[in-house]
Amino acid sequence: TDPEARPAGDLSVGPDDILIAPSSPRPGEPALVTVTIRNQDAGDVQRDAAPGVPLVRTWLMRGTLQLAAADDLGWLLGILAPNVLRASRRRYAELGLDSGTLARAIDVLGRPLGQHPATRAELFAELAARGIDPAGQRGIHLVRHAALHGLLIYGPDQGHEQTWIRREVSTTQPVDDREEALATLARRYHSA
Repeated sequence: TDPEARPAGDLSVGPDDILIAPSSPRPGEPALVTVTIRNQDAGDVQRDAAPGVPLVRTWLMRGTLQLAAADDLGWLLGILAPNVLRASRRRYAELGLDSGTLARAIDVLGRPLGQHPATRAELFAELAARGIDPAGQRGIHLVRHAALHGLLIYGPDQGHEQTWIRREVSTTQPVDDREEALATLARRYHSA
């Protein structure tokens, strides 16, 4: 999409219009967006970025949430998630999350979530019902782990509750040419 040709208020996302933007993790508050969509201001994005707009909110880098174009999520996870998962090993060990527990959590959280977005409490209850203790920070780290594997994204907030939905395409996309993907990432970052 030529961003210069779009009318004001048009939040359709073209292939080079957005890369990644930070998003507020607090439920019930509008997403705090650093604008990386050309020709839009933060008010436009916060007001109009709603279901139907092809943006998703998930973890891509570090422990913070980001907004990204839905069509880009697979390849972005393909190049970013391995580093985040590798950097998470020490924290997983501190929480007693070994490779077997992480794999079982992926299996549990990868199941269909039903007809509605699942709240944190519902996901944690599902983990507990399958013998995986979500106490303390274990539960949210397991949800983040599933998201970094491309299984879950944030759903619409329900009042002051965060929800998650299962991605239709439930895996990261393998990156055939890592150098090309990194070059695309750099080019899109600078152009956005």
